[in-house]
Amino acid sequence: MDAFSRAEILELIEADTQPAISIYMPIEYQNRVKKAIRLQFRSLVDQAATQFKESGRYDTELYMPLLDRLYEHVEDAAFWLEMDKGLAVFIAPDFERIYRLPTAFSPLSVVAPNFHTRPLMKYLSTPQQYWILAVGQNEVNLWEGTAAGVRPIDLETLPDNLQDALLLDIEGERVGTSFRGTASRFRGSGASRSNPSPVFQSSGGGSKEEQKAWIREYFSQVDNAVLDYLRGKNGPVVLAGVDYLHPLYRAVTNLPNLAEQGIEGNIQYLNHAEIHQRAWPIIEKEIARQYDSVLALWERAYGLGNAEMDIANIARLVLEGRVHMLMIDAEQHLWGQIDWNSGAVTFLKENGSNADLQVVDLLDELAEQVLALGGQVCILSSDKMPSSTGAAAILRGSERYEALPME
Repeated sequence: MDAFSRAEILELIEADTQPAISIYMPIEYQNRVKKAIRLQFRSLVDQAATQFKESGRYDTELYMPLLDRLYEHVEDAAFWLEMDKGLAVFIAPDFERIYRLPTAFSPLSVVAPNFHTRPLMKYLSTPQQYWILAVGQNEVNLWEGTAAGVRPIDLETLPDNLQDALLLDIEGERVGTSFRGTASRFRGSGASRSNPSPVFQSSGGGSKEEQKAWIREYFSQVDNAVLDYLRGKNGPVVLAGVDYLHPLYRAVTNLPNLAEQGIEGNIQYLNHAEIHQRAWPIIEKEIARQYDSVLALWERAYGLGNAEMDIANIARLVLEGRVHMLMIDAEQHLWGQIDWNSGAVTFLKENGSNADLQVVDLLDELAEQVLALGGQVCILSSDKMPSSTGAAAILRGSERYEALPME
């Protein structure tokens, strides 16, 4: 799986080169190295070629090298070896990006003046991954999961255990921590880097409050390692451990996506299927809670007159940098053009992309501008959308009421 975050989607949005070809397709596990999957990709490239020919907008000297490059991927056996559930390919003059991601995109080929990013916006706003962090005084483990199951992550920056974490502090003689001057709490307090063998006397040294302080410092090191690893990744983290450790970890964590509910008990020795079975109901609740939080924010903003549903008005507000979050309908498309100098919107009744490659999906265009200006985008199914226009904007100033961000 390739890394994909807000930074990558902004790179696609800000790419100032055209024509831009966007291709999405699902990858069925059993067909990853079979001819059928290559033929499906070839068919999508053929669709892009047809769009160029029917539009007549671009010279063949400009777009044929792009198509040739895509056809090369069809025949490149190595290209198809490392795949995930979905493939997204973006190519334009002097620009090419390929992402293999854990979501099965619907087959799609789009030629336009910019890249088509709605499937990726949906990917970012709907967690496709989650993590389970199992903490204990003697062991720390991290798993990455999807709807299909979990796999262990070997994170070298994690301390192995409480003793390992405290030893680092003693050797470094950090000033101002609860560990300064606590070498006597260890057997062999004269340990050095050449002989790192002290043993933490968790039952005999220090008061209960001191021991809690040591555990919190240990958890801070764990949290920093996990936070660094998850930077740019999207999805909830489920905390697992014996019950009394949960509040100690939550007291120090900076993880913005730590799930409200955790797993109580030692899961270190469960198999992967059992771990996923324990975690998945929590993930489903967490995803539902996130969407409920966004819709609750909308209701509050709407009641305060701090929301907008009209497409033309939303375009003007986006141009002014006033949109904090934009919700768009995953199933709806509105075709036309937006003049980003004035915010004026031109609507077309039908998709004119074959006749004029300058026509864009207005909802996608609005969402991309919101992201580029630092706002948030949430893709919702039609039955969840609070408006029938295809878009609903929460204006800046409402974020102070927000319970949970969608990224």
